[in-house]
Amino acid sequence: MGWSVLDNLPIVISCGTLGALGFYIVLVQYPLSMAKRLRLRSLGKSPEIICYMVMSLNLVPSLERAVQFAAENGEEPLSSALRKVIWSVETRQSLSVDDSFMDFAAEWSGDGEELKMALYSIRGAVSEKTREGRERVLEKATESALAGTRRRIEEFAAGLSGPSTILFALGILLPLVVGSMLPMMAIGTLDVSNLESGLSMGG
Repeated sequence: MGWSVLDNLPIVISCGTLGALGFYIVLVQYPLSMAKRLRLRSLGKSPEIICYMVMSLNLVPSLERAVQFAAENGEEPLSSALRKVIWSVETRQSLSVDDSFMDFAAEWSGDGEELKMALYSIRGAVSEKTREGRERVLEKATESALAGTRRRIEEFAAGLSGPSTILFALGILLPLVVGSMLPMMAIGTLDVSNLESGLSMGG
């Protein structure tokens, strides 16, 4: 007997359904997953980017110069995002660096709220009339970036279960986070005790 579609209709329908589901995952879910992973990686690099902007603004209160400095010295993917801030002005998509920068900051609402607040503080520091006032606002920006990092560490630590995941956190995740904060430690703006307390709370 030959193979008949009608006789094997349930198998055909099942295969078609699985194929459509697989196509949906590849076409829709994969790009969404990659976008989410890119955003999480950006948030992980945010303390470094904020640090570079703080270093620049401590020398010269210029937002454009701070953005360029962070874009040139920071790591991907945030360095490319900051270059787009400048590029948006050069291509006249934005009227000024200030407008483009604030649009960039607004993109981090939600899971990147601390980064958004840090960027707002960076913008506010430029308007400060005194060096003391600027340093105070820049310190607030640093604290906001670190608060976001502490929160993500606490959330991760709260979900740990078993020795293998704990070893993963200590051997891989923690060195990555600390590495991104080394520039802050170099300029004396990082309070390591806060990070340690965040880890102990998560455990």
